[in-house]
Amino acid sequence: MILNRFVEHFTREAGLNLYLNEAPNSAKLPFCVYSVISTTDNTCLNSRQQRAPIAREYLLQVDIYGATFALTQEKCELARAAIYNFEKPIIELNTQYLKDDTSYRAMIEFRFIE
Repeated sequence: MILNRFVEHFTREAGLNLYLNEAPNSAKLPFCVYSVISTTDNTCLNSRQQRAPIAREYLLQVDIYGATFALTQEKCELARAAIYNFEKPIIELNTQYLKDDTSYRAMIEFRFIE
């Protein structure tokens, strides 16, 4: 499955722990959490006028948590590089930085097509 390949790729390339939807309480900073925001099937009509899927588009969010803003920025750059080096083309990528109660967070949203 494409998402499993993404997790393996990201963990290897960025060198960061990546958790689905929520990190365990035992997670040590820095770490990442990813969520699948949406999937969209792009379809067309085939010669029999039946819908045929041609591609699936994924919108993912990766949150990078760090103890300091500088560390979070550094890890965010590693995460961005890993995302851009993934096997599928990245259509769009946005980054925001936020301050949470106990850590800093970089939020990356991106789209790719399978």
